[in-house]
Amino acid sequence: QGPTPASTAGPAPVAAETVVKPPPQDAQAVLKNMADFVSRTKSFSVTLSDGYDVVQASGQKIGFGEIRQITVERPQNLRVDLTQSDGDRAQLIYDGREISFSSSSDKIYAITPKPGSLDDAVKYLVKDLKVRLPLAMLLLSTLPLELEQRVTAADYVEFDTITTPPSHHVAARTDAVDFQVWVAAEGNPLPLRVIITYKHEEGQPQFWAEFKNWNLAPSISPALF
Repeated sequence: QGPTPASTAGPAPVAAETVVKPPPQDAQAVLKNMADFVSRTKSFSVTLSDGYDVVQASGQKIGFGEIRQITVERPQNLRVDLTQSDGDRAQLIYDGREISFSSSSDKIYAITPKPGSLDDAVKYLVKDLKVRLPLAMLLLSTLPLELEQRVTAADYVEFDTITTPPSHHVAARTDAVDFQVWVAAEGNPLPLRVIITYKHEEGQPQFWAEFKNWNLAPSISPALF
């Protein structure tokens, strides 16, 4: 009798990990939970990898990217360091007394007095100075009220298992924009991703952002501001 033939069978298949999905959540509750937490956080830093469409005369949309490093220390300190995809850099600082802005591409440095709170400065930047400050609403201590007053509809899309951590994907509408937000389903209810569609602008351009490196207890030196 000859030798027993070696088995040609491969290793036993490994069972795929089963993801336990929670039942669908109330979209408004997800938004409120996120807004309450972010607005109550005394200080934080986060990196935004974001981009936006610029609609051309032909109707074609061209996307541009940016990296924003944001540091907040309530009630009055804000710093935003911006690096654009073409290498240009800009910096915005508020210290409770004045707003300063510098840009390497435009070779400008400007200061304007604005005593008050971070909320006052953000509203002044956006409404009066017309500064492009994406996701400015997330910097406001009144974020829950802002969402309550502006959101006209919200739907729970899905439990997203491929974000880290898994997240609640919500789609919402205001009179001015449609937006989607992915809110962490584990740990603190922080936004992980945002897409905003400017539905009334020609071509309906979008802004999108990924939130990275959330730090809710950053080591902040007064010199930062």
